Parts: sequence; C-alpha cells; structure tokens
Amino acid sequence: MVFGPVATQRYGPDMTLREALDGRGDIYRTLLREATAALLNAYYNAPGVAASPHVAAAADTALAR
Repeated sequence: MVFGPVATQRYGPDMTLREALDGRGDIYRTLLREATAALLNAYYNAPGVAASPHVAAAADTALAR
C-alpha cells in the first residue's frame, strides 16, 4: 500500500490504486480516493502539485485521525 501503515491496516496490503479511486461510502474511503488522485497528479509532475512522498505522508497522517 502506497499510503503507509494506517491505510494498510484499514484496507489491507493488496488494495490497488484503481480500487482506491473507487472509494465511496465512508469518510476515510473518500479521503483515500482524493489522496490517490493527488498522488497520480504528483507522479505526473504537474506544476504546483506536491511531490509524491509528501502526498503519501499527508494521507497517512490524515487517515490516522
């Protein structure tokens, strides 16, 4: 899992980015969906987008709350 131990604990180690993009229902799945979209934007290196390690760390921190 790209987003660290908290996401792995909640959703298991085998969740794909595609599955994360389908996240709906609870607030954490929605957060994971948005974090996945941000991560994909970071990999694309779009101007003004945070670097991928920062996105992953921020998502893990947010999921832990």
